[in-house]
Amino acid sequence: MEPKDLCIPSYLNQAIVFDMLAIIDDGFTNVTTIKAANTSVSSSNVGVEAKVDASLGIKNIFSLFSIGINGKYGHSSGSENGKEESFEKVHTPTSLFWKLREYLISKNALLTIEDGEMPKIDVSDFVEIEAVFHQNPIIEGIDNIKRLLDLALVLSPESLQGEQKQNPGGGKTQKHSSTTKPPIIEQVDAIRTALTIDDSIDLIATTSKGINLVIPCDKNYFVNENANRVVDGRYKVLGKVVNYFPSEGSSISLLRTTSFSRFNKDFFMKMFSGFAGMSSAGINLPEIKIEIKGPCLQIIPIGIFI
Repeated sequence: MEPKDLCIPSYLNQAIVFDMLAIIDDGFTNVTTIKAANTSVSSSNVGVEAKVDASLGIKNIFSLFSIGINGKYGHSSGSENGKEESFEKVHTPTSLFWKLREYLISKNALLTIEDGEMPKIDVSDFVEIEAVFHQNPIIEGIDNIKRLLDLALVLSPESLQGEQKQNPGGGKTQKHSSTTKPPIIEQVDAIRTALTIDDSIDLIATTSKGINLVIPCDKNYFVNENANRVVDGRYKVLGKVVNYFPSEGSSISLLRTTSFSRFNKDFFMKMFSGFAGMSSAGINLPEIKIEIKGPCLQIIPIGIFI
């Protein structure tokens, strides 16, 4: 293995990795999860300490697995000079992900899309693409609007002056600011909630050749459940294609899994038309995009890594 092959994952769907390896090997021959705190496994005076609180395929809390696949990674023992020693390889979710990647490469089942001409892509293909990742532009735009509205509320004359009430002791007065949210802030909060489905989030990525990627992710499988760690960074994504639109006339809707999926584009854009004139007041907001135009791919990610 070359040093460049050592990866650092920021997103890893353990459940898919374990399922794929089980399918490849017709089931694991042996699976043991090390779940005990402060468990020590020693061999030839080498100790391994593991403190784990995770179940197989559930969230990305660091976990170790003793796994035998076709006996290759299983238990082995030997005797030398009357001394018997036992060895058992221990895998992490990342090392198993790399085994799955190596298997796909060995079977010519992984399309690696690099600089140059695009290969022929079909739905259900496994692909690996390097791209720059961005936040969902709808969520980013609404969050920026919400922050600006909160700031405007704090800096408003009414908020700065507060409500003056007479001090019961006489003389000085006390200031009390209103805690009631303006209707527009409540409306923006409601829209933000309607655009967020469970723990799913769409990440957007762009390759150096201008190919757009829509990557629906489960927040539970990000390291520390922090999706922002990949934003504005260049990462590789390995996953399976569920949609491919090679022409510029096609697009993938970012509203497809939200409560607004039944509304047409014009209805949604009218809701934010009032913010279009804020640039004249010196406030620049990102463009609200509700679709990603082709050429574009929609990929179910298995791992996002560098």
